[in-house]
Amino acid sequence: MDIALLYDPVQRRCDVAFAGKDFVLDQTPASAMLMSLFADRRAHPDDEVPAGANLWSAPPSFVTRRGWCGDGLDPQGRFVGSRLWLLARRKESERTRQDAEGYVAEALDWLNTERNLAVQVTVRWQVPGPSGMLSIRVRAGETTLALQQAVG
Repeated sequence: MDIALLYDPVQRRCDVAFAGKDFVLDQTPASAMLMSLFADRRAHPDDEVPAGANLWSAPPSFVTRRGWCGDGLDPQGRFVGSRLWLLARRKESERTRQDAEGYVAEALDWLNTERNLAVQVTVRWQVPGPSGMLSIRVRAGETTLALQQAVG
């Protein structure tokens, strides 16, 4: 069980769910899936990082590739999160859509290996709607998430 997260499709962000003063617990994989998709996974050395990503005062090699510092402590070398953040300045193209689909599948691969849940991912350009908006639909077991990701 995880602390439940609620996704706000208008703001495209998550928040913790409360029932009065208590946390709501989520018995489905939905909250863990949201964390996996919206946390920034460390970029691969050959990934093209969006311009402006190294404007912080820390060394560029550290900040530019992002990621969770705890990833370095995993003895099996697994990373948390998704690389969807790499799409921030990309153009609307089939390659961008395919990369998004791959990033989502990569972020949720743990559902198959750790919970034995098959994951189905569908990523499409949102039409009609604002240019540069991806519609992401993920199904894991009986849980389905429908999200949006801005691109460009």
